[in-house]
Amino acid sequence: MLLEPVKRSSEEKKRKLDDIIIEMRTMIEEGREKEAFTKFPRNYLTYGEKIKAMVGQKRDFFKNNGDPHIWLTGAPGSGKSAILQVVYPNYYNKDLNNRFFDLYKPEEHTHTLLQDVDHGTVERLGVQFLKTICDEAGFPIDHKYKTPQLTRTTALISSNFSISDVLPEDMPGRNENLAALRRRFWETNTRTLLQVLGLKLLSKYEIKGLKLKLKGNQDPRKLFMSWDYLRDCPTGVPIREASYYQEVIKKAYYGDDVDSSQ
Repeated sequence: MLLEPVKRSSEEKKRKLDDIIIEMRTMIEEGREKEAFTKFPRNYLTYGEKIKAMVGQKRDFFKNNGDPHIWLTGAPGSGKSAILQVVYPNYYNKDLNNRFFDLYKPEEHTHTLLQDVDHGTVERLGVQFLKTICDEAGFPIDHKYKTPQLTRTTALISSNFSISDVLPEDMPGRNENLAALRRRFWETNTRTLLQVLGLKLLSKYEIKGLKLKLKGNQDPRKLFMSWDYLRDCPTGVPIREASYYQEVIKKAYYGDDVDSSQ
């Protein structure tokens, strides 16, 4: 059975989109979501939940002043795992075959990296696992033969697939789980993130010629160079410290008006 599209209200018919969005955001910030939907039904269905998530994310920033959870998509070889390692070097590389966090050290590992998450990963670990590791209140981590301990982490996921792609179409509560994951993660692609950071992945020819591979203790920073995307040329500036790029991501995610020094 096909659902009829929601019609525009009289308010929506006579007002500009940007005016509607500004008022709708104000109403959401004040906790008046139902009123916003009643007044702007068509636009609320299109943008309401995204704006609501954006507002919540900014509130979380002022409460925790933390890095966002990231779901980074990209084709194989696009540098998605490598750039996450550059920006967040103190990461724990999570084994995707089980739920254990062996060798995880909360005092050392500030972020948890899950590389190449796909449909099989979701089947093995479950959607609830992905939601739980983003819990601001903390979550119990399992070590083999040890009592679970409570910890907090920032999840970094690299994947060839979007969040929507890895959730089975026939999953019970799929829409609710999809919305929950999108609220928790900044879902972006490698191309966009590199432009935000002002970095560019070296060509395959350069990487092969310099024999740069992400194995052992090789430095992933060597796979990138600083790049001016407006002028489409290298800047000649050395790769900066990880803390610099972390702040760039915070501002891109939470908004330029966020003062990360607070």
